[in-house]
Amino acid sequence: MASLFASSIAKDGIQKGMLEQVAKRMGLGNDANMANLEKQAKDNVLILIIDEVDMLLKRQDSDGERFFRDLIRIANEEHLGLRLIGISNSVNDDSSTRIKEIGAPEEVVFPSYDESELLEIVTKRVGNSTVDSKALELVSRKIAATSGDARKVMEIVSNAVQRCIDSLSEEALSKEVGVDDQPPVKINHMMWAIREGNIIKHAYMIQKLPQLAKIVLCIAVAYGHVIGPKAEIRISYLKKLCTTATNHALFDSSDIGSIT
Repeated sequence: MASLFASSIAKDGIQKGMLEQVAKRMGLGNDANMANLEKQAKDNVLILIIDEVDMLLKRQDSDGERFFRDLIRIANEEHLGLRLIGISNSVNDDSSTRIKEIGAPEEVVFPSYDESELLEIVTKRVGNSTVDSKALELVSRKIAATSGDARKVMEIVSNAVQRCIDSLSEEALSKEVGVDDQPPVKINHMMWAIREGNIIKHAYMIQKLPQLAKIVLCIAVAYGHVIGPKAEIRISYLKKLCTTATNHALFDSSDIGSIT
């Protein structure tokens, strides 16, 4: 069994880099190529796990996509023993759609962490002596309402800790925190970190939008700059602007009906 992280492979030569890792884990030395992988799959059951598999499909007809297509082809051959497991945080976006179009895999969607689960995870990691329990409850509640991503919780907590450190004097930093002392990282530090994290969240959300939605958002924002921040944009007029955009081949006119 081989486990790979797609995002850790160099962008140049994705297929070569991943095959080299597979060959290394299987003890095949430098004999890293698709033909040898297929040969090994004839005589052995190979389980290949690719984490962040959606990273292979960031660009159409890329080296990563071609490699993914080859893996799917081999995995679909009944007389071969390759079993492919892809792990991805992408659900119902462009990347997951591409995966389904290419491989039609059996999909298992795991639910996101809820508030209590996130709180349990972060409390076990950082405890209550450094970060106030109310601050941990706040960040767990906020992230549970959006992504449920435990990594995002830890990122925000880390930023809150750094914010606290930056605000303390050298004397305060050199002081040891006693058992009976209040945790130095308080809810105001966490609120700052959450606000800062929202900038990244919005950029991430826009990046994951379908292409049509990105174009419509761009049109709406551009028009908003013209009419002012407090003015309302009517859907009917937004459709009119999008219809004009079709004349410039930004998207197909048949997509206009999906704007509601």
